[in-house]
Amino acid sequence: MFRIARSPRFFTFLRDCPPQPFVILGDARLTLARAPDGAYDLIVLDAYSSDAPPLHLITLDAVRLYLTKLAPGGVLVLNISNRHLDLEPVVGAIARAAGLVARTRSDNDDRRRRAARGQGGIAVGRDGAPRRGSRRTPRGATLESPGRAAGPRALTDNFASLLTAFHWRSRL
Repeated sequence: MFRIARSPRFFTFLRDCPPQPFVILGDARLTLARAPDGAYDLIVLDAYSSDAPPLHLITLDAVRLYLTKLAPGGVLVLNISNRHLDLEPVVGAIARAAGLVARTRSDNDDRRRRAARGQGGIAVGRDGAPRRGSRRTPRGATLESPGRAAGPRALTDNFASLLTAFHWRSRL
C-alpha cells in the first residue's frame, strides 16, 4: 500500500507535501499507543474503507488513548463519512462519556442531507479545543455541537453495536 501511495504514477500527495512527510506503517491504534504522550497537536482518523468503520478505532477506549497522545489544546478529527451509518451520534456519545467537546462542520447544510450523502467529520478535544483557532473553517462555516443531548450508548472495546447508527431508509 505504501509503495503505491508513494508512486507518482498513482498519487503525488506524498511527493508534493512540504515538508517531506514522515510515514509510520502499522495498525493505527497499536502504533499510536507506542508514541510519546502529548506528542501531537492534531490526530486525523480517516481509516474507513468501503463504508466499513473499524470499530476498534472509534470506541471510548480508543479515544481515551488518542487523548493521551494529544498535546494540551490538541484536536482529534474523525472522518465520519459513510453511506449506511450515521456516525455523528456515535462519536457524540463517546465525546459526552469522555467529557470532551465535539463539533461538526456546517455549511448551511442540514445534518440529514450530509448524512444522506455520507459526508462529514467531527473535531473532538478537551475544554473547547476544537474551537480554538478554528471557529470558522476556510469557507466560513461555523462549527456546531454534534448529536443529541441523549443518544446512543458510547461504544467501548467491550460493547460495540452500530445497529442504532444504520440509516433505515425504505428502498422502493
